[in-house]
Amino acid sequence: MRAPEVGPAAVPPAPAEAAPAPALSIGERLKLRSQVLGEERELLIFKPTLDPGVRAPVVYLLDGDAHFHHVSGLLDFLARQGRMPPVILVAITNTDRTRDFTPTHVEAVAVSGGAEKFLDFIERELIPEIDGKFPTAPYRILIGHSYGGLLALHTFNTRNDLFDAYISVSPSTAWDGELPRRGTEALLRASPALDKALYVSVGDEPGEQLDSNRAYAKALAAAPKSLRWRAEELLREDHGSLVHRSVLDGLELVFDSWRAPADTKTLAALESHWSQVGARYKVPAKIPEQTLNVFGYRLLADGQADAAIAAFRRNSELYPESANVHDSLGEALEKQGDREGAAAEYAAAVAAGERRKDPALPTYRANLERVRGPAPAK
Repeated sequence: MRAPEVGPAAVPPAPAEAAPAPALSIGERLKLRSQVLGEERELLIFKPTLDPGVRAPVVYLLDGDAHFHHVSGLLDFLARQGRMPPVILVAITNTDRTRDFTPTHVEAVAVSGGAEKFLDFIERELIPEIDGKFPTAPYRILIGHSYGGLLALHTFNTRNDLFDAYISVSPSTAWDGELPRRGTEALLRASPALDKALYVSVGDEPGEQLDSNRAYAKALAAAPKSLRWRAEELLREDHGSLVHRSVLDGLELVFDSWRAPADTKTLAALESHWSQVGARYKVPAKIPEQTLNVFGYRLLADGQADAAIAAFRRNSELYPESANVHDSLGEALEKQGDREGAAAEYAAAVAAGERRKDPALPTYRANLERVRGPAPAK
């Protein structure tokens, strides 16, 4: 029996290493040197894919280093579901959050009371920087948690025009003798028309935190009808865990009129709704592609083929580079027996799919081949 070989000749060649997968990126880092604060600040930016010429509202997120990942994912998910528009997220990371987020100095907290300077930074430096670098719409939302929630309420009370909507998660409402409640009460007395959105939440937390938040919620009962507000107790959550659920609930309040009513019957009514929505949220009055596509299929299922074709055709006018809208229009035309028209739309879907490397490209090609083939026997 021959002895086994030893040495290099006996070693099998190493398998070729697979090419590394491309890095997954959900955002970018931006450094901003602040003259107001006298320091450099780092920002984490999430920018959705936008059609040319489209501008997006901006969410400014405090404690950005802690909340960027889950909030950016939530914003992307809600926009894809048609619950809100695509938005740009600007997550502000911290250097000294206690200093920056507290509106007054209190003896028990040595480094406190820097909120006004921090708001000067946001107003004079950060917002102009973001507006200059990104395709922003002038609708802005501020989100803060704990001391960040305190800053959100202080901003609402003292610089109300800086943002259009405020989401304050478990704010430190007991701060300095319940300063947030007193400030809001003064604001509500002085502002009979307050066209803003305000969401406030608190979890299952120690007595002072829960009690002061309840007192703040009672103060909101005097708010004018123009203020869209909600104050919630999320008692299944604690001070840390309630952030994600609160941001979801807060965004639903902010964008409560984004979706068209479920009983919308006509394309004209849908166009009218989006005209109003565009005015409220300061974005182009353009029906979202997915919304109009679902509307078209609903009409098709109801037997309103002509109305469905009109809806799909309008979608192809609004989103000519979308393969899916051409494919949907082709499907409706094919069902109506217009094979020539269907072929033209399926061909447009294939062309757009090739340009955009659409994963549904094989389906578009199959649809085109089908209608170009022999007509089915009757």
